[in-house]
Amino acid sequence: MAATDGWPAPPVWVDGDSCPVEIRELLLRWNERGRVRVEFLANRPLRGTGTTVVDPGQTVDAVILERLEGMSRPERGRLIVVTRDIPLAERCLPFGCTVINDRGTVFDAATVAERRSIRDGNAEIRALGLE
Repeated sequence: MAATDGWPAPPVWVDGDSCPVEIRELLLRWNERGRVRVEFLANRPLRGTGTTVVDPGQTVDAVILERLEGMSRPERGRLIVVTRDIPLAERCLPFGCTVINDRGTVFDAATVAERRSIRDGNAEIRALGLE
């Protein structure tokens, strides 16, 4: 598979448990066209994706982080991780991969910190019963 610009298609790992169906379908079309090499990781099979189902004793987060540790720096530099999970995005960034959410927002240290602050603030408001 080759990307249209002559470079090999970049690998894309998707945290499939929270990925909307529409985004899964889009990524699968890109995969079929050779634009990306997509792999969905989830705790259960996702229809039509050829999902890599993680072992019951593991989490998708742990599998992704373990794989990142085993990759070389150049390999990690081409990798794209798609997740809605802010703590996972935060833990992936130091590896040098690109981390985005399912809406295409690219995470960096600043955006992750902002999103985490909002998430934690909302959780605190819910815990106080003030929502």
